Amino acid sequence: MPEEIQTENSNPFNDERRNIAYGHAIEILIYEGEMLWSILSVFLVVNTILLGFIGQAIITVHDIYNTGSIPCVFGAFIGVLLFFPFYGTFIRNSAYYNFRMEQAKELEDERFPLLNAEGERFSKGKKVSVNGKQIKMSSPARIMANKRAAGMMIFMFLIAYGFAIFYCLPKKNQKHQPTVNKEVKR
Repeated sequence: MPEEIQTENSNPFNDERRNIAYGHAIEILIYEGEMLWSILSVFLVVNTILLGFIGQAIITVHDIYNTGSIPCVFGAFIGVLLFFPFYGTFIRNSAYYNFRMEQAKELEDERFPLLNAEGERFSKGKKVSVNGKQIKMSSPARIMANKRAAGMMIFMFLIAYGFAIFYCLPKKNQKHQPTVNKEVKR
């Protein structure tokens, strides 16, 4: 990094250079945000399809034969393995997003505080004034932030896979005969 940019308390940028750097920082921040949600979406689709496969295995093999289901257990085991890159990339991309946000805040012009000041206070649930109106984020919105909800969803997939493994494992003393639906005729 050039020496002129490495100063801590003094800003080596003139207004024009600072605005250009701020614009680039915002572009990178937007990119990181899009990357975070794109990767999350890909894993969401993959996990949803896998859970559909597991559900089908439960219906067709487990429930009909009243036994353990190897495809179901195998699919759930794959899902547990998918948890690690799913959660890992989510944490990594969230960290990059937070890093880029702080870089943009650092370059933001104090005269136009969009990310700092009001933006920061609003994100923490404080009341801010914008265009003469008082705006405040509701408590449920602060508690269930996007990243927190996404993290919970990732762990719900892990719980579903764990449930599928235990539900589909063969039980001791199970008979391997199809369950017959006997209808009572009157």
